[in-house]
Parts: sequence; structure tokens; C-alpha cells
Amino acid sequence: MTSWSHGLPAWSLFTVAILLAAVLSRRRMPVSLALVLSGAYLLHMLCDAVSGGVDFLYPFGHLTWGAYWVAPIWWIPLDVVCVLTCYWMFRIAPGMKGQCPLRR
Repeated sequence: MTSWSHGLPAWSLFTVAILLAAVLSRRRMPVSLALVLSGAYLLHMLCDAVSGGVDFLYPFGHLTWGAYWVAPIWWIPLDVVCVLTCYWMFRIAPGMKGQCPLRR
């Protein structure tokens, strides 16, 4: 809970930096990608909150939220399920378009 990179100050600094980089070099990185990256960072912190807790204001204060709502024994199986789901959504399902007899 005392990782400087897992607090809202670090997330805010990252978001400002990546948005600034996107605005200054539009051809290399669109602003929408910068927002997606910022959202991924925030979602990562929320996942850490449900798997042990996060001090969201560290190192400038304390706002601890979360607990072991997901037991550590489930972390690897859930990661596998998430990776397989993403693979199905982005690789298999698009290739199946038009092949389902129920969808016409």
C-alpha cells in the first residue's frame, strides 16, 4: 500500500504527461490513445484495490481503500481467464462473423 506509483498523484502526473506528449506530437500518438493508457493505469490500481488495497493519496496523504476481496489463490486463474477472453474477443470472434446460423 505504500507504492508511490499506485496513488492518484502518480496517476495524475502520468495522465498529464501522456496527454501533453499526445498534444505536442499528434502524428505519433493520438489523444484517444493517451486517454486509453490513462484509463488502463487507473483500472490497474482499482484491480490492486480489490486484491489487497491501495493508499490512493500516498506519498502526500492517506486514503486507503480496498481489501482482499479476491483471494491470492485466484489471481493466476483469473489472469488466464482474462487473457483467454481477450483473445477470443479480438481474434476468434471477429473471424466467426457470418458463420453463426442463428445470426441472419
